[in-house]
Amino acid sequence: MHKEIFINVSQHEKRVAVLENKRIEEFYVERPDSINLLGNVYKGRVDSVLPGMGAAFVNIGLEKNGFLYVSDVTGDSSGYDMLGEAAADGAEGNGKPRGKPPSISELLKKGDEVLVQIVKEPIGTKGARLTTHISIPGRFLVLMPFDNHIGLSKRIESREERDRVRKIIADLKLPKELGFIVRTAAQGVSLKDFQRESRYLINLWNNIKAKARRMKPPNLIHQEYDLILRVARDMFTDDVARLDIDSSGDFKRMSRFLRILAPHLRLRLKFHNERVPIFEKFDIDSQIEKSGPIWKRPKRWPGS
Repeated sequence: MHKEIFINVSQHEKRVAVLENKRIEEFYVERPDSINLLGNVYKGRVDSVLPGMGAAFVNIGLEKNGFLYVSDVTGDSSGYDMLGEAAADGAEGNGKPRGKPPSISELLKKGDEVLVQIVKEPIGTKGARLTTHISIPGRFLVLMPFDNHIGLSKRIESREERDRVRKIIADLKLPKELGFIVRTAAQGVSLKDFQRESRYLINLWNNIKAKARRMKPPNLIHQEYDLILRVARDMFTDDVARLDIDSSGDFKRMSRFLRILAPHLRLRLKFHNERVPIFEKFDIDSQIEKSGPIWKRPKRWPGS
């Protein structure tokens, strides 16, 4: 299988086409009026607490207040992952017994400041669904700073591979107060790769904490990556032969990002600087036209 990724950037939209054996398999579009909010971290202020609903409404600076269920404040976050890679059943955890959870009014009061993350975007008149269980995804790991649980994706099925990854995680000597989930993409990854990424995620979390201490609510503390960097993080893997992008600025941005997370892939990153548009040269526009509504309605990002 020959896999390639092509990215077209214009003033009005960013388009990503994933090709396998020269045929489109996945297609994504991001426009200025539909920027992804999923994964954004905010410092918010509790606007109201509704014990009957078991929820609180939190002002995070958007048009509508977000809502925070009691289960998203006190629930066990080890089974939740924004990227759809829940930890395997029986994975390592802190083993604390579960008692009757407190009510929302015992946990939050009007005016309280809270650090929250969007797990479901606003729809119509409904505000965003929030959680206090922050998840910071990387290429191979997801950092969960408020849960000291260590888990592996269920999609890593080989017992030998699971044992190998567990040994690597143990050798990393990660901070005991932080939790991590190992993503499916970590299969076959070396100790050096895990070290590089865990340092990156821990530094990112420290920066988020420092910014949260400085800023007053409501305020955006950490913005999830745009389409370009999500492609670099989640889709530009070892099985991709090349990634071509026609924006000089985004090429440089992606190159800097890969220098930190996957330096060995930078040689496969190419800047398309030709007169013939990138989607025309690689027969992408014609495939979109021939396929009609299939590719004219791009897919949602995995896990969104």
